[in-house]
Amino acid sequence: MNKIARTLSTLTTAAVLAISSSPALAVNTNQVSLVQRADGSLAITTQHSHLDKLLSNDKVLATTTDEVATFIEPIQDDDLGGPLAGIATQAHDAKDPNRSSQWGLTQLDIEPAWSHTKGEGVTVAVIDTGIDITHPDFEGRVTRGYTAPGQNQGDFNGHGTHVAGIIGAGDNNQIAGTGVAPDVKLWEAKVTQDSGIGNSTWMAEGIVAAINANVDVINISMTANAPMPLVEAAISQAVARNIPVFAAAGNEGLKGSPTRWPAAYSNTIAVGSITRSLTRSGFSNVNDYVDLTAPGSAINSLLPGGGMGMMSGTSQATPHAAGVAALIKALKPSTSANAMRDLLVNNTDGELKTLNAHKSLDALGFQKTAPVLLAPSPNNPKPNNREHTNAPKPNNPVRHFIRPER
Repeated sequence: MNKIARTLSTLTTAAVLAISSSPALAVNTNQVSLVQRADGSLAITTQHSHLDKLLSNDKVLATTTDEVATFIEPIQDDDLGGPLAGIATQAHDAKDPNRSSQWGLTQLDIEPAWSHTKGEGVTVAVIDTGIDITHPDFEGRVTRGYTAPGQNQGDFNGHGTHVAGIIGAGDNNQIAGTGVAPDVKLWEAKVTQDSGIGNSTWMAEGIVAAINANVDVINISMTANAPMPLVEAAISQAVARNIPVFAAAGNEGLKGSPTRWPAAYSNTIAVGSITRSLTRSGFSNVNDYVDLTAPGSAINSLLPGGGMGMMSGTSQATPHAAGVAALIKALKPSTSANAMRDLLVNNTDGELKTLNAHKSLDALGFQKTAPVLLAPSPNNPKPNNREHTNAPKPNNPVRHFIRPER
């Protein structure tokens, strides 16, 4: 984490805590706090005075006023064609209609890793715009965990479903595409409005709910342009409980790479984006808090309503890394959050510190083997892009997404 980001975070936290400790100001100001209950569970609470905290049996871990932030990242079109640099032409095993267009999985050479695990027994929390839990490529593996107060359940934006698909779309089912860890369970936290705009309290609440649900990995493909003390405290609690937290580095690489949170917090694993030419995506932030890079340009993944579409961003790079972490957790559940960081960051490739799944697995003693042989496809496979009448539809039905900067 750079000195400026750390200083801003410290000053913001100090200022907020100073305000919250003033009875004169706090009496008429709602304070939002992260507290630890007597049973060890966490909660986000709203309190109306400093006296409330003094009389409470809860341990207050952090307090903040509620700042509104835009988390959804702008979508870029980049690197739509051309050869995969440095990657030999190879057959892949997944018998899914769109697997051949998912260059990120090819870059990871993911199929051989499945001879060890496909992520079974691991739960990944997706802190985002929601997930279409009826998408057939999730095969009933999504749990609706948290929905921001007053918001519609489900993903009407598309971003969260896309991210979740990169992590855990099913394999060999002749439906849509494939995920990095196709047997994981996904835990949905909708922390935004349908538009993709949320606030720090909702994000913190989603993280806290995920911690209380005992998830194994947390993915946050969202950014804010200011520190969020409540979110920082929630992430610290996750890491303390050995839940690694992956965060998108930000998509402002062409605008000077301003600091973006929560990626700038030292206890997240911040992920930047590369293209299929194995160069840094132009939009990807360049900051000293970026821990590694992963495929993020022109990524094909799931969308609400049963289909697929293409998005670009560090939002798409981050779930590639979270998916690899899920494979590691399946093989070695005791891997701590800090050990996960070391395992992934110390086994990257090149100056861009590109994610290398097989180096990380080899460091655990799981060497690369021949691709796993898959069972024959079912006699009556489900149709590709099947529509579900109850599935939420994205606001923009166009399958190639371009979103302006918010």
